[in-house]
Amino acid sequence: MAACLALAEKAMPHLRLVRGDPAGNRIEDSMRGNDWDYDLLNRITESPTATHTYNAVGDRVGDSYTGGTNTYTWRLGMLTKYESSAGSGLEVVNLFRADGMRVWRRSTAGSTVLVTRTDYDGQMPVYEQQFQSGVHTWKRWNALGARGIDAFYNSTSSSWLYPIYDVHGNVKATLTRSGGTGYATANWKQYDVWGGERSSTGSGSMFGYCGNLGHPTDPENGLIYMRARFYEPWTGRFLSEDEATDGSNWYVYCSSAPTTRSDPDGNLSIPIYMPLNTILQMLAFVFGALLMNWDMNYGAAFERIGSHMMQITSMMRAGLMDKSEGMDDLMRMHKDLQKVRGSWNRAQSLNRVKAKTSLSVIGNSLVLRALLMDIEYGINRSGLDILSEYYVNNAN
Repeated sequence: MAACLALAEKAMPHLRLVRGDPAGNRIEDSMRGNDWDYDLLNRITESPTATHTYNAVGDRVGDSYTGGTNTYTWRLGMLTKYESSAGSGLEVVNLFRADGMRVWRRSTAGSTVLVTRTDYDGQMPVYEQQFQSGVHTWKRWNALGARGIDAFYNSTSSSWLYPIYDVHGNVKATLTRSGGTGYATANWKQYDVWGGERSSTGSGSMFGYCGNLGHPTDPENGLIYMRARFYEPWTGRFLSEDEATDGSNWYVYCSSAPTTRSDPDGNLSIPIYMPLNTILQMLAFVFGALLMNWDMNYGAAFERIGSHMMQITSMMRAGLMDKSEGMDDLMRMHKDLQKVRGSWNRAQSLNRVKAKTSLSVIGNSLVLRALLMDIEYGINRSGLDILSEYYVNNAN
């Protein structure tokens, strides 16, 4: 097996071997190294390039690496300040609104101070503006659509740009108008499945990995803001615990299976096939409800006609109704009963077909779920990021 993987890595340089322990923590990485260590609460204490510390509630408060340190300051689970001693130093301050969404960010590197303000439509960013040392430098309007951010207008270039997404929702490039009728692409990027940037041309934008969800990447430190938490792509982990306590490991991203799962808001890892499976189950439920409703309707018709026939018979016996008139009513109701019986028999034949269809949908849904779970398990445990690790830059 090891020999086969070595040959595969040699033949495909973008193929990456990642293995995890039973809790989903990374312990081997053919690209970043194999020196990974964790405590009993699944908090990373050592990575190939740094050591990490946490506070009492599980928020990371420090990184120590060759050449400097990173310090994190938290308030009520929100990262309010990031500081790095590397180079000339860096400080990033975040402000959040009441629901936890970041609305203001100030980064200070040396004498350069950048302030970014963000307005939202719900939880999607629609308007952003940046100031440098107090001077208004640019504005950006995001047009929301079925894919998330379908287009954005940049005041610096005074043009609309259209993001080109891959199947994972990462911004691979931008499309712009060129001349009167043509278009041009620029700002091509490549990512690994965990969000690490492999290569980049041009300036791009603050949206990259999972950009369709409006998750911005902070350019100063590479952290990805996923609404509820900040994500560190080179370790494949969040900096803080999952507030929703989803699963057994509250730090890993997408249950350590980013090729088969997604995390829209930083709080819940869901399978990417859930919508298909949910649709199949809903169809099965609707079929079953229709069958039950039809049977109840025919039963009510039988009961109603039978009750009227019994009333007429009782009135005839008590002398309250003329017998000839009563017999005519009984014969008419008997014909109605025969019609209902015939319709019921035909419906039962149709129902048997629909019942088989419903059971088939339910069965196929369960089989599909089991199959996809097997595929997910195989991908997750094989240690091979086989779906998204090998990218072809079709800009060339």
